[in-house]
Amino acid sequence: MVYKIALCDDNEESLKLIKDTLLSYCDCHNFEVRPHSFSDSDALLELIEEKKFFDAYILDIDLPVHSGLDLVRQIRARTELPVIILLTGYEQYAIEACGMGIFRYVLKNDWDNNSERILGELFERLRNIRDERVYIISNQRKHIMFRIRDIIYIYKNQKNTVFILFGREEETERQTLLKVYEKLKYPEMFFLDRCYIINILHIQQIKKNIIKMEGGHEIISNEENICKLKTYLNSYWRKYL
Repeated sequence: MVYKIALCDDNEESLKLIKDTLLSYCDCHNFEVRPHSFSDSDALLELIEEKKFFDAYILDIDLPVHSGLDLVRQIRARTELPVIILLTGYEQYAIEACGMGIFRYVLKNDWDNNSERILGELFERLRNIRDERVYIISNQRKHIMFRIRDIIYIYKNQKNTVFILFGREEETERQTLLKVYEKLKYPEMFFLDRCYIINILHIQQIKKNIIKMEGGHEIISNEENICKLKTYLNSYWRKYL
């Protein structure tokens, strides 16, 4: 899995140091990471307002225009999921940062000396969050949230998509299968054909043209799709586990 991490510091030298430290750690520990550096808090705030989020944020607090605390407020007003680390040269902001859902409040001197430990804790948290990702169906009739890992498969039913879920009743959303897949672009989700998206982690057996899923569900597909699925499974287990 590739983790997207936003770094924001108006000091270009500090920004480069944080990025280099992050990339070095990931190289040593075999994490795939895509860092996005921002020296302008306005640019990052624009993405937040558009609900384009990162898996984690490493933010300097003392930023011009929009402080790191301002950015945290804007993120938390829209989502609880990202992991946020605040960096500062001063201890005075620690009390204000309390209760904002901050993962770590780190003095810059401590970052220099303890980045290995801090990043280790960050990626441990990100691995845990991976299993708690959620899908939200929200419209005038209902607002429902369920975990991505509980999706066994999804199928098309006229103008609706139907979510078959582990341990609970199915849910429906008036949405095209392709739009649902674009919202669900996680590596465990495989677009089998125009009618099915399957969670490969719930596959129990593939026998000829039948995909046997957890919960006794069976999906029938053609030889070409089965071959593509098997190829993807082999690639997934090598790359992500």
